[in-house]
Amino acid sequence: MKTKHRFEVLDIFRGIFASMVVLFHLSPFADTPLLNNPLVDNGDMFVDFFFVLSGFVIAYNYGEIRSSGEAKNFLSKRLWRIYPLHLIMLLAFLVVELSKNSLAAYIHVNNSVKSNDVFSFISSLLLINSIKLPGIQDVSWNIPSWSISAEMVAYIVFAGVLMLIYTLNLQKAKGFIFLAVAGLAAFSLKSLTGTYRLNYSFDYGFLRGIAGFFSGAFSLIIFQITYGNIHKLSRYLFDLLEPVILAVILYMIVNGEQLKETGLVYDLEFVAAIYIFSFEKGFVSALLKKPVILSKVGMYSYSIYMTHTLILSLFNIVFIRILKLPPSAYVYLVFLNYYLIYKVSEWTYHHIEMTFKGLPDWLRKHLYPYNPANLPQDRIEAIRKKITEQQTGQPDVSIVVPAYNEEANLLHTLSSLASQQTTYSVELLVVNNNSVDRTQEILDRCGVRSVLEKRPGVAYARQAGLEAARGRFMANADADCIYPAGWVEAMIRPLEKPDVACTYGLYSFLPSGHSSRLALMAYEKAAHLVNAIRNRNRAYLNVYGFNFAFRRADALAVGGFELNSGREGSVAELIAGGEAPPDSGRCEDGLMAMALEEQKKGRILRIARPAVRVWTSDRRLVADGSLAQAFTRRVRKSLQEMGFYLSSSKTTPS
Repeated sequence: MKTKHRFEVLDIFRGIFASMVVLFHLSPFADTPLLNNPLVDNGDMFVDFFFVLSGFVIAYNYGEIRSSGEAKNFLSKRLWRIYPLHLIMLLAFLVVELSKNSLAAYIHVNNSVKSNDVFSFISSLLLINSIKLPGIQDVSWNIPSWSISAEMVAYIVFAGVLMLIYTLNLQKAKGFIFLAVAGLAAFSLKSLTGTYRLNYSFDYGFLRGIAGFFSGAFSLIIFQITYGNIHKLSRYLFDLLEPVILAVILYMIVNGEQLKETGLVYDLEFVAAIYIFSFEKGFVSALLKKPVILSKVGMYSYSIYMTHTLILSLFNIVFIRILKLPPSAYVYLVFLNYYLIYKVSEWTYHHIEMTFKGLPDWLRKHLYPYNPANLPQDRIEAIRKKITEQQTGQPDVSIVVPAYNEEANLLHTLSSLASQQTTYSVELLVVNNNSVDRTQEILDRCGVRSVLEKRPGVAYARQAGLEAARGRFMANADADCIYPAGWVEAMIRPLEKPDVACTYGLYSFLPSGHSSRLALMAYEKAAHLVNAIRNRNRAYLNVYGFNFAFRRADALAVGGFELNSGREGSVAELIAGGEAPPDSGRCEDGLMAMALEEQKKGRILRIARPAVRVWTSDRRLVADGSLAQAFTRRVRKSLQEMGFYLSSSKTTPS
């Protein structure tokens, strides 16, 4: 079986070197040896590490592009990955520049950058600000964004090269072709500039990016060819190689003023470093993977890279211009400044980067086409094996899933629930709500414990699950949802505290043929804003049965689920049957949460971490006719009930 690599250490280095670029841009504001030294002064060369690593990782994830359609899909994914944050930061800089002009007469702020004009703004907007253009003499606006332009150009060239390789059947020569493209970019840079320097940006940065990117792609080919033999070598060899290559990097950065004249040696150095650390076998790799903070810095590296110049500028205005602290104060201010950059980057990563990224990688592995004529036996066996290993006779947690005619979605849900990573022992229990399709057959073949509830309606199914569950805690799920690996742990751990009665989480919609992911994202943002408002006094209105957990004894003590809550089955099922959908504000899940809170079992806790967000079918929205209609209806209803949401009155709506 082909080994799937995660390259965690390389991600960590991406974060560390992004932080070094932060210090590089901070140093001109400072007057302290901590920041004004050769290591920081030459930190701009770490940008080439990003190009080389990008080529390595992209070539790993996109080994073949065989048609214009695949190329378009690849470029679309990459554009959506990098452009939203770039655009938002560009607009933020525009606001800052306009504000500077307005405030210049009142306070002493940093001078406006002369290169920040209309033409340079358009070049940044179009991501062509790494190409030499007439009239542009320097980097502008969000200074690091030139490298994002260079990255995008490299993506376009990469897609074209892979299509050419496939068309001409040159797969065996792929490594040599990658190396040739890198060499051609380097030769072009030398021909245009007359030097071997590499640190070009607004002018020939795109050639710098292509040279580094394809050097990294070549490194990936070498890694793939040699991995089978090299990974068997003693770890002691890597214990030696890892600190040696780090020492070489340190030496070359510190001596950058001399070595930048032959700048291409930095690409070679980073190729060697990425190759060595891709095996993750030495003691340096082991040390780097221990601190969680380093993994997070690696995760947020793109946001750190893209947000830091704006925050540095604003920070300098406040602490140096307004509060009149001396530049030497950066000996301690640097830590506060970096902390602010980190926290902003944490937010932009989760709310901008991940929002526009599309479906996360972990989710895709649970999605596959359903063919009723040919159930995927390999997946069924894999799910059955995981569930068998997972199940226990005396579980801590019962994951309870009601299911009515869910054969098309059930395997996706079971696959995700069988992949939970938790310290709790669990059982998976599905309540078959009298399905007439192959739901029960799939449950049996997957080895899932199930009970039959003949009375139609999700409330009856959840009550049957509550009564049949054996766990101390109960995690409620639905058969058309997909759950991240940490979902059970995140939902159950807070219930160990007696002051928490139940937990509920956020959700995202899986796009279908009826709606795009971008449109669904806009709907989710609006819905989560309303949820945040309601969470203070009406948290029970936010609770959905597919993402809801509580202590089983508490639920039994309050009388279980309300069986006459005004909703029988899902809204989609009712419309399919020709019935009008009922009001959906008060139903079995919300009423359970309200009962737990009112009967002093504790408070309702919102788990807002994006990493444990549940993905659910968009059929609940389709049931409203269209996404636009669902959005309009939700806005109208929320505005009408806003006073009730904000009120502390315990009276429930009529």
